[in-house]
Amino acid sequence: MEYLLKASVVIFIFYICYKLFLHRETFFESNRLFLLSGLIIALIFPFIVIPIYIEYVPTVQNFIIPYDGITQTAVEDPFNFSQMLLAVYSVGTVFFLIKLVMEFISLLLLFKKHTVFKKKGAYTFIETNKNVSPFSFFKYIVYNKNQFNDIE
Repeated sequence: MEYLLKASVVIFIFYICYKLFLHRETFFESNRLFLLSGLIIALIFPFIVIPIYIEYVPTVQNFIIPYDGITQTAVEDPFNFSQMLLAVYSVGTVFFLIKLVMEFISLLLLFKKHTVFKKKGAYTFIETNKNVSPFSFFKYIVYNKNQFNDIE
């Protein structure tokens, strides 16, 4: 639980820095590098332990507790906040993981169903008839040829 908390704080700090300073920049490779380094640091940072040594001198105290013959039983707290937080976090993680897999499947189907043109350079151009904005995914560039003329 401590690992998830530390990692979430690091991701939150990187996100706030991105939103404050970088989200309007057009250097997309630098932004991508910043966000990916934030994720890598969030994976590594919680494992770093900084030991702080405090000298502790125990004091001996004698307490006399009178026995009145009544035994007390411990009452278990029915609501455990940390388990609820872990459950909510797990449900959110599973939800977004399923969403990510579905988006990758949709992207792969888009790549396989539409016309592929290889042009000069290392990029692969894919023409589609769907009403989508042009986008790129690694070396693939997807666009709708009906939305643009030859000059564009």
